[in-house]
Amino acid sequence: MSRMRQALLVAAVLLVALAMGEVVLYNFRLSLALRMEDLETERTALIREREELENLKAALLAPYRLEEAGRALGLEPLPLSQLALVPGEVGEDAIASLR
Repeated sequence: MSRMRQALLVAAVLLVALAMGEVVLYNFRLSLALRMEDLETERTALIREREELENLKAALLAPYRLEEAGRALGLEPLPLSQLALVPGEVGEDAIASLR
């Protein structure tokens, strides 16, 4: 009878250990799922912020906005009468001289 009791005790201990292992694994999976949800929320917020910044950049670099800012600083577009085209050969030397 003592051997039967020992076998039952070992079985009960193994069953309790298995149940505790399941609880630990469940909690670990739950914490990972919550962390993934937090990361997904943060990712969505960062994507939204990036889009807002790209929109702001586009608005600030718009030609009419730049022209408006230039006029506020007293700048004007260069009149076409002051531009002149000089005929010449476009080669590596000419490009290098422009640099």
